[in-house]
Amino acid sequence: MITSLSSLYDSIKERNKADEDPSLEEYLRSFYKLLDTCTEKPSYDLFFRIARKSFHTAPAPFDDSWMEKNEPPEIEEDSEDSKTIAQDTLIFLISDLRRMKKEGTLEKDPTLLFGGVTSPTGYSWYNFEPHLFLDCAASGAVDIAGSDSEQNLEEIEWTEFASILDLGRVYE
Repeated sequence: MITSLSSLYDSIKERNKADEDPSLEEYLRSFYKLLDTCTEKPSYDLFFRIARKSFHTAPAPFDDSWMEKNEPPEIEEDSEDSKTIAQDTLIFLISDLRRMKKEGTLEKDPTLLFGGVTSPTGYSWYNFEPHLFLDCAASGAVDIAGSDSEQNLEEIEWTEFASILDLGRVYE
């Protein structure tokens, strides 16, 4: 069982890259689908299981109403902790990727993309492949937590899910 940020990061790093990965948008829609039906309490272990299973799960259909999400939800210490904040983060990420695809941003040379791009909503993106996205998300969370990344926790908050997911977009 994965009970710390550092063990989450180690588990993500150990995962072998599949021959063919879905696009990041498809991957995040699969993550959304699994999260949406999840009844478990949030934990690092749950995050890893959803992340792993998302590679082999058919994505949720894209909902046009998601395009209304023009920014990630604000995550503050006093934010209400509900699964909705993680879902809203995923919806923002998915819709922002959809906007970039529509504008042709994702067709750029991969070396330009990995140098960072600004989406039509004005948010920065650095990671466009599922494995890189997850690696940077977990790495960023470990770096931010510092020595607390070794702390064993049976449960975390949904805001932690949301923060880790958003770090996948921006952490280099």
